[in-house]
Amino acid sequence: MVGVQLAPVPPSEGSTEPGAGALIQGIVPGGAAEAAGLKANDVIIKIGDSEVANLPGFMTAVRAFGAGDKAPFTVRRGDETLTVDVALADRPRETSDKYEVIYDSVDVTGVRLRSYITKPKGDRKHPALLILPSPSPQPMEMLPQMADHPYKKLLDALTLAGFVTMRIDRFGVGDSEGGDPMKTTIQMDADAYRAAARQLGKLSYVDSNRVFILSQGMGSAVAPFAAKDSGVRGLALYGSTIFRPAQSGMAEAVRRMLLLNDPDDKRIDMTTSQLEQFFTLVADGAKPTEAFAKIEGLAEALETVGGAQGGDAYVMGVPYDYFMQMEKTDYAKAWAGVGAKVLVLWGEADYQANRKDSELIAASINKSRPGTAEFRALPGIDHVGNLATDQEDSFLSGYSASDFNPILVKTLSDWVEKTGNDNA
Repeated sequence: MVGVQLAPVPPSEGSTEPGAGALIQGIVPGGAAEAAGLKANDVIIKIGDSEVANLPGFMTAVRAFGAGDKAPFTVRRGDETLTVDVALADRPRETSDKYEVIYDSVDVTGVRLRSYITKPKGDRKHPALLILPSPSPQPMEMLPQMADHPYKKLLDALTLAGFVTMRIDRFGVGDSEGGDPMKTTIQMDADAYRAAARQLGKLSYVDSNRVFILSQGMGSAVAPFAAKDSGVRGLALYGSTIFRPAQSGMAEAVRRMLLLNDPDDKRIDMTTSQLEQFFTLVADGAKPTEAFAKIEGLAEALETVGGAQGGDAYVMGVPYDYFMQMEKTDYAKAWAGVGAKVLVLWGEADYQANRKDSELIAASINKSRPGTAEFRALPGIDHVGNLATDQEDSFLSGYSASDFNPILVKTLSDWVEKTGNDNA
């Protein structure tokens, strides 16, 4: 553990490409970075012999060292370049006094991926949920300082409701083996989750007939492929954000976020039209910076939602290559091939996910296998599972400012109980 909070280096003037290196936004008090004298606004450009070009480059470079090692960090501080030895600390592990937390790994064709399991206390067999989050280069580990994180609240509620849960880190993330996480494909993610689901069903404390997948947000991009031939009894989705092409689905979601920032309908209408054009250009092969350059004023209009950040490496926060794979995927066909029962949930206070995408997922499944999928809208809950009156309430309160809404776990529990006991 280094003890830093990182961000991309801001683009230089006149450019939309992030600068080289990894920007230190903050220093964790009492951590290794603070002890070594690193400071906020330092830019890490090298660790040992490895150049750090970006955030994934930082993670790749630091993985060459272990707890207790002294890692030479070369940083740019203003006009100076200096090298300091950072004595890396052992990272504190995820714990709970309410249930067991088990660190393990999943083997995917010879590559080990870190897994995290939560297990209710007691010796009986439990239903289990494999959690598919939005694809991220961040570890899924909930460290002690993350007690108020939405995922931590969800894990607590699920485990106390009697579920075993499993999360895995993606290829090259955290302790997981593998290459650059920016180069992970949808197929690689699907292979990893299928392997995890099979392993989950073999655990001595798991009821192998009641293993399910819970997909959240952009996890819906990989969910139909992960579920196929994985042996799971069912698949639940919450706040799905991927189904239609970006020029309709993603543009609709961004429009909603823009409206929460700016009440000028005419300006938002124009920006939405430009955004649809942008997604069309990128889907046809244009790089993001090329597309922004062709649409005057769009990059500035998207600043409030961070849409123009990331240069050519990202499209609206999604790694470029992953975005292109999603755009080329026929999700109606993919979901039609899912044989398990499916529950599609959407929170009425969710301003990030489109209700229509969730409804379409259920409809596409039922078209080929009638009665297999069910859509439900849940009142008073936002994208991360918190209590919220409506979408504006969620936006204004912030994701960490509200209590967890138990309706999500209650709905999942009832559905798992029914589906797990249904022999039809």
